[in-house]
Amino acid sequence: MATLLEAHSAVPDPHGDRAYADARFIPIDGDVVNKSRTVDKSEDLSRQTTSLSDDPDLSQSIEANARYAFTTFLSVDGDTTAGITFGFSVPEGVTGFWGQGSRNNRLAFSETSTAIISASGITLTLSGSIIVGENSGSFSLRWAQTQTGSTPLFIRAGSWLRLMRTV
Repeated sequence: MATLLEAHSAVPDPHGDRAYADARFIPIDGDVVNKSRTVDKSEDLSRQTTSLSDDPDLSQSIEANARYAFTTFLSVDGDTTAGITFGFSVPEGVTGFWGQGSRNNRLAFSETSTAIISASGITLTLSGSIIVGENSGSFSLRWAQTQTGSTPLFIRAGSWLRLMRTV
């Protein structure tokens, strides 16, 4: 005997609205509003350069004409004289703002921030709001040493970036 769902699915769509309902209530492609997506860094990554570049693991796709909230948790250590510079790369036309943990500075996505590395390492929490214009693309953490150090700077495994579509 077929379940009610199996029986219903086997019947033709007499009103022509099944595809609409499926796409409307159970999105087939893309983000789901109010659901978060998290990417996790599975391996340590080191850099010994002052040139900002995207982190290959801490990156997620964002859709055109959408809004997102995001949070990152970063475990950072390495050369204490080098420091870390970080920011985000976004598609053209993105607006919004972000900030670092307990600091009160509101930053645009065209701006970067820095932190000093202690001997025992540091954690950074970054969060903000992304307003996407007409261009979809990638939202990625960018980072590098603030000054070239004698040893590498590391973002450690277990760091993560969480993104939630709000509209």
